[in-house]
Amino acid sequence: MLRGHSKCNIMSRFALSVKARCIAELKAAHKKLQGDIITLKKVMVNVTSTIFLCFNGYCGTSFAKYSYVCAGTNRQAKNFMPNNVKVKMVDSDQHVLRKCIEMVLGPAALNATKLLTTT
Repeated sequence: MLRGHSKCNIMSRFALSVKARCIAELKAAHKKLQGDIITLKKVMVNVTSTIFLCFNGYCGTSFAKYSYVCAGTNRQAKNFMPNNVKVKMVDSDQHVLRKCIEMVLGPAALNATKLLTTT
């Protein structure tokens, strides 16, 4: 997925970036929807797809429709990453990324964190 001598450091930064994005989306959606868990579950389906595409490099203006924190400027996915790093994902990497996003924003996770009192 990532190349270079500081691969471990960059992988840690990538994980932090994914986590921060998921938590930011969850908090912003929870605030905007006033904690309505049923609506939150419905909109998070599109949000998780948006995050996945954003980290794969397909960020654009259509993302502003589904994302609560990203305006489609192609910068949100790289908040913790060095500017010169290119992320190239194979199918297995994409599968792991999707599972990680689902751990935070999936329906089961939303039931557990519906009051934002646990993560």
